Amino acid sequence: MLIKLLLPLILTIGILTSLDLFGQLKLHRQKYLVENQPVPKSFTLENVVPFQKERLLNQSYQHRYHRLQGFPVPIANKEKILISLGVGFASDQYDNQRPQVIEGTHDVIWVQLFNTGNLGEDYFWRSLTAWGSYATSIEFKNQDTHKFSQLFQLGKKWNPNLTTSLGAVYLSNFDDRQLIPLAHVIYSTDKWIFDFLLPIDVSARYLYNENVHLTLQNKIQSRSYWYNAEALRINTNELSLNTEIRLMGALWSEFGLGQSYAGKLSWQINQNETEIGKTSNSLLVKLGLFIRFPDHG
Repeated sequence: MLIKLLLPLILTIGILTSLDLFGQLKLHRQKYLVENQPVPKSFTLENVVPFQKERLLNQSYQHRYHRLQGFPVPIANKEKILISLGVGFASDQYDNQRPQVIEGTHDVIWVQLFNTGNLGEDYFWRSLTAWGSYATSIEFKNQDTHKFSQLFQLGKKWNPNLTTSLGAVYLSNFDDRQLIPLAHVIYSTDKWIFDFLLPIDVSARYLYNENVHLTLQNKIQSRSYWYNAEALRINTNELSLNTEIRLMGALWSEFGLGQSYAGKLSWQINQNETEIGKTSNSLLVKLGLFIRFPDHG
């Protein structure tokens, strides 16, 4: 409980006190990035709140989602390889009007390792490894709450404005192990960046200027949390329009309006899934702050 209460505060303090550091640290631009594409974010604080209530089993309730993650100074920061260690905390929260079959709070704390590098003149690889505890409360000592994921991609940079890659993501998912093939295409022009990570995430980013970006995005989301003998799985799709505005230096704000659709909740025991019910479509508001590493060029 103490970790749960203090972690968001610790990471937030880290964000605010590290502005000067992350404002100066520049990443070597990696091959998977196309022309004009922003470099990775170093810290992100995201809050998703409902503009209208969600419905499940004829009950209306508020469903909020909070996420805070950060990457410290990269372990390796070179032109041919980038390795960065990260940590994060997230929470799905339901108010007291929820169906009583589900708990009010679901938390996760995780660590992750991102690395990418060049393979010759035109090829690259990307990898993201993550491990954490997903439950109604943080329980590191309970191995039943642990989940592991591994994403890996091999790609080619055809020209400064086009990269393609193929890969897969592995999910341990409380013994419902999944291997999902991925195809990734990123294309840019002077003002637009089109990023298609199929079948998970599709987005179009418009660069209004160096301080304002607009993004139209559709993504599939699936989160699960361990109960006593089974897991609650939350599935939804989200279509959103987001605005990113630079506040100062490396610090940006984010505001978005979204629509959730095709959502459902279900119980999972190993590879068996039993649907609780479908959730109603709802309007969402996204508010956030993030710090972006400057580009080394």
